[in-house]
Amino acid sequence: MTKKKILEQNRCFICGSLDEVEIHHIDWNPHNNDPHNKVKLCHYHHEDIHRNKGYLSMDEIRAERDKYTAVCKSEGEVEEEILQYYPRKLL
Repeated sequence: MTKKKILEQNRCFICGSLDEVEIHHIDWNPHNNDPHNKVKLCHYHHEDIHRNKGYLSMDEIRAERDKYTAVCKSEGEVEEEILQYYPRKLL
């Protein structure tokens, strides 16, 4: 596995952060380890979902990522810097 691929796999799905990446179980069942039930999130976004947002489907998590990238873009950050870490099939 290439170094780039390893980095892609250890980034927050919402913001692309490498810091404190955790596994979020979409159905909130920590025993359901189906790959389609897991998404990697930084500690900040993981806590935000559990404390403030509640249950989010994968489509809603994608919408959270889209909101985040829109804010970054409006603040002058380049959207591609965040989205480059994810294969298009995940978007």
